[in-house]
Amino acid sequence: MVNIGQEGKCKVAPEGVQETMSNDNEESPASHASPFENIRKTTADGGEYWSARDLAKILGYTEYGKFKNAIQKAEMACDNSGQLASDHFAHVSDMIQVGKGAKRKIEDVHLYTTIKLAFFCEVA
Repeated sequence: MVNIGQEGKCKVAPEGVQETMSNDNEESPASHASPFENIRKTTADGGEYWSARDLAKILGYTEYGKFKNAIQKAEMACDNSGQLASDHFAHVSDMIQVGKGAKRKIEDVHLYTTIKLAFFCEVA
């Protein structure tokens, strides 16, 4: 789990440890899940990724087109750090249903687990 402290630096909980907040009214663990965990998706081989379109919504962007600038900055930061952006960002086309059964192709970017920490700390 990633937290951004008062100094603006990222803090990561040890692997396998989830930070929780206590609440006198105990609810199911899912009700306390981070919005980032709620939009996490899994590939057929068990890899984790986030859809840039889903991420844009929870970060408050009203238009995906405006969020694409943040994605481009994150890709440049990745390249500048010596990492291949293509290893962490996959530009894809998804089909969505519109109208009465019709489908339309939309662009999206899948952000993979390995870039999650850098993306949330540098761009958000």
